[in-house]
Amino acid sequence: MSTPTVSIVMPAWKAEAFIAHAVESVLAQTLTDWELIIVDDCSPDATGAAALAAAKGDPRVRVVRAEQNGGVARARNLGMQHAAGTWIAVLDSDDAYDPTRLQTLVSIAEREQLDILTDDMRLVPFGDLFSEGGSFLGRASKSLIRVDLARWLGANHVDSDAPLYGYLKPLFRRAFITAHKAEYIADLRVAEDCWFVADLLAYGARMAIHPEPLYR
Repeated sequence: MSTPTVSIVMPAWKAEAFIAHAVESVLAQTLTDWELIIVDDCSPDATGAAALAAAKGDPRVRVVRAEQNGGVARARNLGMQHAAGTWIAVLDSDDAYDPTRLQTLVSIAEREQLDILTDDMRLVPFGDLFSEGGSFLGRASKSLIRVDLARWLGANHVDSDAPLYGYLKPLFRRAFITAHKAEYIADLRVAEDCWFVADLLAYGARMAIHPEPLYR
């Protein structure tokens, strides 16, 4: 079995009503060498079945069910344990990717020899993920924004008037995560993304932000 280019980790809890949109946005990717690992965090509804129904039998999509509900950080850690891709991407079950997202980010990350790359986000109504919407970062740049630990922490200060970088959804080089045995802080229920990235940057990860909004 060949190693996929990207492993997409999707935590899901009580997502039966909307997870199909997220799954379908992965199926529509122009980069086709991926695996989608959906972590059903002990949902009381049919979240797992709805995800597999949306996948329509695609073998690249699988559901892992947590033994007990543990929150999004634990769910992401479980998903990463099952990941085999060169890169790990995250996708929330109520969000979606634009079709070129993975191809664009992987191409840039490999060209620039990055360990972490994220993009801007498009803010859209919950019930209409593929409508037009505004930029989260406000298109502050037209070129890659280089990010080190100091800049990351400064851009996540609660008193800042600027958009908080911690809401962004990065692509990670799996080998870097594995080399440093990094994982999400399991007990965090908020800001788990922010602290995971901060830990990787503290280990010396090379990071940038692509200013195009490809995450919805």
